Amino acid sequence: MHQEATSTFRDHKFRPVFLYTLNSGFEGTHVMIFIGFGFLMTFLKKYSYSGVGFNLFLAALIIQWALLCQSWYHMEDKLIYITKMTILEADIMAATILITFGALLGITSVNQLLFIAIIETVFACFNLWLITSKFKATDVGGSLAIHTFGAYFGLAASWAMAYGRKKKSDQPNQLNKPIYSSDMTAMLGTLFLWIYWPSFNSGLTHSNAEYQRAVINTYLSLAAATPTLTESSIIDTCGVHNLHGMPGVYSGLLSIMFAYMATADVYGDELSVVFPALSGGGGNSSNATAAPSSDQALAQFEGLVATLVIAIIGGIITGALSKIAIFVPLKEPEKYNDAVDWELPK
Repeated sequence: MHQEATSTFRDHKFRPVFLYTLNSGFEGTHVMIFIGFGFLMTFLKKYSYSGVGFNLFLAALIIQWALLCQSWYHMEDKLIYITKMTILEADIMAATILITFGALLGITSVNQLLFIAIIETVFACFNLWLITSKFKATDVGGSLAIHTFGAYFGLAASWAMAYGRKKKSDQPNQLNKPIYSSDMTAMLGTLFLWIYWPSFNSGLTHSNAEYQRAVINTYLSLAAATPTLTESSIIDTCGVHNLHGMPGVYSGLLSIMFAYMATADVYGDELSVVFPALSGGGGNSSNATAAPSSDQALAQFEGLVATLVIAIIGGIITGALSKIAIFVPLKEPEKYNDAVDWELPK
C-alpha cells in the first residue's frame, strides 16, 4: 500500500528529516485511541469510570469488527489479510465510533452503545470504501471518513433518540457538568491527543513526501491554533460538533479547492499519488496528466456529500432503533452516572 514517490518536497534537495515508519503511526494512533480519547471522556463529574471504561470496551471491540468489515470490501482470493497496516486502519476506524461516543456520552446504556457501535462500523466502512475506492477522493487524515462521519452520525443518533420524548423538567441534569479534578483528567487526554495527532493524520500516507507534509501541516496547525483558545471560549459539552464536525466539513470544502488547484508543477510525479482521481486508474500511477484537476475536485465534493448523507441517515436510523426496550435505555436519573454500570468505591 505504501510506495515511495519519485520526489520528496519538489525542488528541495535536502535529506528528508521525517521518514515514514509504520511503527510510529501505529503506536501513536494506539495511544490516541485508548488514552487520548479515553481520558478526554472523563470531564463529567460522575462519569469518569464510564468514560474510560466504555472507551476501552468500544475501541477493543471495534478494532476487531472493523478488521472484518473493511476487509469485506477489499477481499482478494476470498481471503482476509491481517497485517500491521490493516490493524492500523482498524485502529483509525475505531476513532469514528469514539467520536460518536462523545456525542452520546452519558445518555446511553451500555447495550445501546454496543448496538450503535456495531451498526455504525458497517456504515462507516461502507462510506470509506465508497469515497476512496469508488469516488477516489483523497482523505489521508480522515477529515471526511473519520471526523465528519463520526460527528454527524453521533449527532443524528442523539437527535433521533431524543425525538418525540417529552421533556419532564426544565432543570438541567446536575450530573451533566464537570468538576476541577474531572477537567484535569480530561485535559490529560487532550494533551495525549495533541501530542500524537501528527501520527494519526500521517498514519495512512502513501509516501515519505506525503508523510512529511501531513506531519508538518498537522503540527504547525496545532501549534498555531493553541494560543487562540483563550480568545475563542466556545462551550461545547464534548466538542463533537466544534472539534470534529465543523472542522471536518471545512476540510472537505478546502480539499475541493486545493484539488482543483493541484498541478504537476507543485506536486511533481507525486501528483497522482496524493490525488487518486488524477491517475486514471488508481493512486499508484505516475501519469499525472491522465485526468483534469476538476475530476479530483468533483471526487472531493462527492466524498463530502456522501459522507454527510450516509452519516446523518445512518445515525437517525440507528438512534431510532436503539430506543427499543431490549437495549434498556437510561431513565433521566440514570444519565451521566457511573453507579448504573460500575461498582464504585465507598
